[in-house]
Amino acid sequence: MFDRVIKAGEKLGLSQWVRPSGHDPIYADLIAAAKIGAGEAVLDLECGEGELLRLLRPVLPSRGARYTGVDREAAHLDACREIARVNACAGQTELVSPASLSALPLKSGTFDVVFVHFTLFRLEANVRSGLLREVSRLLGKSGRLFVLEPSRSYDAGEIVRRAKARDELRHLPPAVGAFNGLVGYRLLALVEGQTARRIRRNVWHGFSPEELEGELRAAGFAVDRALRPEDGLLSVVHARRPA
Repeated sequence: MFDRVIKAGEKLGLSQWVRPSGHDPIYADLIAAAKIGAGEAVLDLECGEGELLRLLRPVLPSRGARYTGVDREAAHLDACREIARVNACAGQTELVSPASLSALPLKSGTFDVVFVHFTLFRLEANVRSGLLREVSRLLGKSGRLFVLEPSRSYDAGEIVRRAKARDELRHLPPAVGAFNGLVGYRLLALVEGQTARRIRRNVWHGFSPEELEGELRAAGFAVDRALRPEDGLLSVVHARRPA
């Protein structure tokens, strides 16, 4: 039932109106840590409704970086396409809908930076390892990988509280801000609550930093560092493909 409600909202284009995400600060930290240089190629896997793309505006188009977003949902790609248009970087943006995450229709060794966020936790172990091997194929020599996944103690209520404390709606146009003031945080609580429940019931997999680090090493990556946020809500690992 929950999935049908979310998909209906996507078809109605609600992603263009609902703004609170609860994760903007950590996405901003990942982008800063990536140190994306002029002309570098960035892969966003899975790109969702453009949470990361929206925050890449300082990099696209001013530094001439190139962005490729991969997602299996057409509505997500439509949302990213609109963000690219608004951010004036449509010419540097490619959006791909693959048949399988373990066989992406992209050229080997072409990416300097890859972001994998809120993706592995929904996959079975064998699918996760296949996806990480595919990421290794796509990364160029010494390419950087940044992985962000929820932990076992993922807390939906805390995610929503932080989004409200940051007043994520303050920069929105009046009509969009008014809409989100009424329903935006409620929808965020609905989505995050379902994620937390599925992790608690072992439908989806919550990662400790150590476990996430281990899976990346098993896939052949050199781990630079694993972040251990004090709140324990997320696990974040910075890794690279060995030269």
